Amino acid sequence: MHAVQIDRHGGSDVLTVREIAEPALAAGEVLIRTTASSLNPVDWKTRDRQVGPPLPATLGWDSDLGAGQRLDSGGVPARCYGRAIR
Repeated sequence: MHAVQIDRHGGSDVLTVREIAEPALAAGEVLIRTTASSLNPVDWKTRDRQVGPPLPATLGWDSDLGAGQRLDSGGVPARCYGRAIR
């Protein structure tokens, strides 16, 4: 899977698109194929060192997750919106 990551703070030149391993899932978690993602003000502030997790950091808090499975509706496919929490 692809991710936009930073290893240091700075301008747009610090953004790097990388191939990363799929995360291991804990009990009760699901992995959904992302069809689009964006970099928003919180990502810019992380890049500029105003807020955010320790480095290296993966950016892209908001995603259009395409067709996923609603676990509470018997597996009916549905579009959903997600925000990274890891």
